[in-house]
Amino acid sequence: MFKAAAGIDLQHVPYKGSAPALTDLIAGQTQIMFDPLQSVLSNVQGGRLRAIAISSKLRSSVLPNVPTVAESGYNDFETTAWWGVFAPANLSADTAGSLIAASEQIVRSDAFRSRLEPLGVIFAALTGGALADFQRGELTKWGKAVRDSGAATDQF
Repeated sequence: MFKAAAGIDLQHVPYKGSAPALTDLIAGQTQIMFDPLQSVLSNVQGGRLRAIAISSKLRSSVLPNVPTVAESGYNDFETTAWWGVFAPANLSADTAGSLIAASEQIVRSDAFRSRLEPLGVIFAALTGGALADFQRGELTKWGKAVRDSGAATDQF
């Protein structure tokens, strides 16, 4: 997605997770990496990596001097990691309501936030239609990025 937005040639190197990708980045085997902030923050703070830009629309509170990709000249570029709580489609309305209430209580709790905010995690509790709309937008955005890239799944 960044390759298309910036109009530059980059080679995608697939890794099986952040840890091996970070190892190669720190060792100089690769030159750039997009990864959730919480995965790289300790290496940035420890001086092993340099944060060039934040890919969300807003700067990070834990790296306030690092500009966003949009501030760096790519106005329509935004990509963030996100997590959702999903359940079977036939889950009863009562059980779903309890799960939603418990999830929202956790996300809004001081204990939860105090552990994750220092890692740069930004919170948004989306439920029902708002989560469905967000997910549809993500599927559209990433589907286009995959189609535009020409990527294909490994064939066994």
